[in-house]
Amino acid sequence: MAPIPHRFLVPLILCRFALGISWTVIHPYVSDQVASFGVPAASLGFWVGIIESCLQLAEIFAPILCYISDYTGRKPIFILSMLLYGWVLIPIGFSTSLFGVFFWRTMQGFCSVYAILTKAIMAEVTDHSNRGRAFGIMFLAFAVGYVVGPWVGGHMVKLNRFEALSDVGVLNRYPYLPPSLVVGFCILIIATIVFIYLPETLPKEKRKTWGSKQTTGPKETSMKEEWIKLWHYRPCRNMLILEFLTCAVGFSWDVSFIVVCASPRPIGPGLMPPEIGNVLLVGAIASGFGAITLFPWMERNLSRSAILSSTCTAWTITFLTLGMVSWLSNVEEGQEGPSAVVIWFWIILSNLCKRYADLGVT
Repeated sequence: MAPIPHRFLVPLILCRFALGISWTVIHPYVSDQVASFGVPAASLGFWVGIIESCLQLAEIFAPILCYISDYTGRKPIFILSMLLYGWVLIPIGFSTSLFGVFFWRTMQGFCSVYAILTKAIMAEVTDHSNRGRAFGIMFLAFAVGYVVGPWVGGHMVKLNRFEALSDVGVLNRYPYLPPSLVVGFCILIIATIVFIYLPETLPKEKRKTWGSKQTTGPKETSMKEEWIKLWHYRPCRNMLILEFLTCAVGFSWDVSFIVVCASPRPIGPGLMPPEIGNVLLVGAIASGFGAITLFPWMERNLSRSAILSSTCTAWTITFLTLGMVSWLSNVEEGQEGPSAVVIWFWIILSNLCKRYADLGVT
C-alpha cells in the first residue's frame, strides 16, 4: 500500500471538517431565527423546509465551477469556494428578515463546489492502493465537523442570555451572529493553511485552454454522453435512484426534526437551540462511531442487499419515533403530559435511528 501524501491529506482533512461545521452550524437555531421574524408556528415547517431545500437545490449548479477549475487550476477555485461557503453564514447572522436567510442560505449552496473538489483532488493524488483509506479519513473529518457544528450553533446563539453579555448592543440586535462569526474565523484559518501548504494538482500543461478545440487524436466523449451511458447502465441507474430517494428522505427528516423539537406545545416539546444542539451532537457522535465500527462489521458479515434493506427500513422507524415526539407533546395548556424523560427518550431514539439509516448512503 502506497503511503498517503500528507501534504495533500492534512489540508483536505481540514477542508472536510470545515464543510461539516459550515453546513450544520445553523441547524439548531434556524427554526428559532425564522420564528423571530413573526412567522406563525403553523408555517414554520414550510419556511424552514424551503430554506434548506434551496441550499440543496443550489448545490446542483456547483459543478459548473468544477468545470471552470479545469481551465484555472484546482487551487484558486477551491480556496475561493471554501471562503465563500463559510463567510456567507455571516450575512445570515445579520439577517433581519426571512428573505435574507433564504437568499444567503441559497448562495451558500452555490458556493459548495469545494465539497466536490476535495474528492477530485484526493482522487488525483492517490491510487487504488491507498484511495479507500484516504477517503475514509476524509469522511471521519467531515463527521467531526458534523459533530462540532450543531454544538457551536446551539451554544453560541443568543449570547445575550448571559447576564454578563446582556448589555452588549450588537448581541441584542443580532442574536444569531456569534455562531456565524466563529465559523467564518475558523474558515479563514483553514483557507490560509490550504493556501500555504496545498500544492496545485492540475499543472498548466494539463489544463484546458479557453476557446480551444481538439483537432487531433480520438474524439473525447462529452459529459452529456457519459451521463447517458451511466443512466442506461441499469445497476448504476438503480443506485442513483436509491441515492436520490435516500437523500430526499434524510433531508426531510433534518428539517422535520428541527421544526418538531423547536415548536412549542402542542406541536412539539419547545426545545431551546442549545438543547437541540446537544441532541444533534449525540446523534453525530453516534453516526461517526457507526461509520467506523458498525458499518465495517456489517460489510464483513452481511450482504450489501441486507444492509440496504435494514437501513431503508430504519427510515420508517425514524419517522415513527419522531411522530411519537409530536404526539406526546400534544398537550393543551393546563393539562399534565408525559414526563420530560419520556419525550427525551423518543427524541434520542429517533436521532439514533436516523444515524443508522444514514449508513445506507455510505
